[in-house]
Amino acid sequence: MFIWKYIDIPQDDIEKIQQEFLDRLPNNGLFFQNIKINTTHILGLRIAVTVLIQMPPMSGSDNYNIHSDYGSPDRSPLAINIPLQNCAESITKFWKASKPAEIRQTPEGTPYRYINVKDCEQISELKFIKPFIFDTSIPHNVVNPQNVWRRGISLRFLDNPSHLIK
Repeated sequence: MFIWKYIDIPQDDIEKIQQEFLDRLPNNGLFFQNIKINTTHILGLRIAVTVLIQMPPMSGSDNYNIHSDYGSPDRSPLAINIPLQNCAESITKFWKASKPAEIRQTPEGTPYRYINVKDCEQISELKFIKPFIFDTSIPHNVVNPQNVWRRGISLRFLDNPSHLIK
């Protein structure tokens, strides 16, 4: 079962997308929000959705925010995450759930699957030191142990990026 792996992306492509996000950075604390950018492709893949993921300072250590992405049945659950601000010390944890998830919605109305930590067993984790590709259907959460906001970029695709995990 594939969970995640670090991925190499040309630095110019990373910096272009990062700058587009910085130019559009909202002044709010929403965890998950769509940000429209001009870049349409990366690594030869057509980008469907571009998302800003924000974690407040000193948050997530209680694993309260374990979730899996609801996703679209028409698209692969694979996403590429790219660091934006203060990501190197943050941790993304992956879990195996023993009970079904509860469907919830972000403030923007995006559905996701919430899983209580008491119903989970941790199976992997990573430090967000560079871009990575992961399966968004596997329960996961973010821990930000820093005194600053952690902001990351998540890209979802029209094309299936499964060739990148082989």
